[in-house]
Amino acid sequence: MHEAGALALTPTTAAPMSGPVPERGSAGDAHLPFADPQSAATLDLTVQATADWLADRPDHARAAHLEGIRSWLSHCQKTHVNPLTATPWDVIYWVSTSKRSETSMPPAKRAASVRLWYAHLVQHRVCVRDPTQGVQFPSGEPARPRVRVHGVLASAVLVDYADARASDDGSEGAWRDAALVAMWFYTEIAPPPLLAYELSALRLTVGELWLVKADSSDRVPLSGHADRLVRGYLERRSARLGRHWEQLRGPLLATTPAEEGGTGDLPLTSARVLIIVRALAEHCGLPHRPRLSAGCAALPGQDGRVGGYEENDAGLVASGRLSVITR
Repeated sequence: MHEAGALALTPTTAAPMSGPVPERGSAGDAHLPFADPQSAATLDLTVQATADWLADRPDHARAAHLEGIRSWLSHCQKTHVNPLTATPWDVIYWVSTSKRSETSMPPAKRAASVRLWYAHLVQHRVCVRDPTQGVQFPSGEPARPRVRVHGVLASAVLVDYADARASDDGSEGAWRDAALVAMWFYTEIAPPPLLAYELSALRLTVGELWLVKADSSDRVPLSGHADRLVRGYLERRSARLGRHWEQLRGPLLATTPAEEGGTGDLPLTSARVLIIVRALAEHCGLPHRPRLSAGCAALPGQDGRVGGYEENDAGLVASGRLSVITR
């Protein structure tokens, strides 16, 4: 009798069980004479059924299936599991611990080969049950990293805090940071596209600021809160350069001399934006997330839910710092 987990794709020479043992090539009619998946005869039946299954497949497919099955059997041996009595939990553990470096096959293809193998064994009554049934195997597509985003309420808090900080600090950099998050929040234009805008994209019409979109002739109004913060930033930048902002050239959102060792007026980078958002979040007691939600996402969607709302924002509702979304 074999120990659990010792099954391999090699026939045994041990004495057969009592009762008839199917001849070679008759695995399709095989029945297990006794419910003993660890017996030598059961091992022989499994090997024969596997050989018959692989014989009908092209050479390249046969090699791939064998590679997947060997990976599973190796796992069974390491974890002392008999493949013929394995449970879905054993398969889940194998899938979750499989690494592509173990074989040339990705885990998804290995898992698919094992599922086909078990289907054949169960169909020909060599195995009582298929442990892969109901197990969700990986799709094989690389998982896309989830971009962490501040919810609408948290984003509103960041804008309000940046506004208050700019008023208290009074520096060009503080006003630039406030203008950055305000435009991000109110216009739905996020970095890096927002960072590509030049000062020439701003239009002053009947006392209101407009931002001409780079990919079209559409104009986005910078009214209310965003208008005030952008103007405040441009006033301080103009004062430093000695010219009205409409006469300036260069990036809309630029570095300051203090940040660039006396140079300044260089395009703001995505790396700098991450630093700005992280600093604002830390001062507000919020977790660091690299992106903000747009303010218009606060409008209920067709399903009645608030777009961009997150459970982490729930405590901000009564914080008294959400006036931004009503301005």
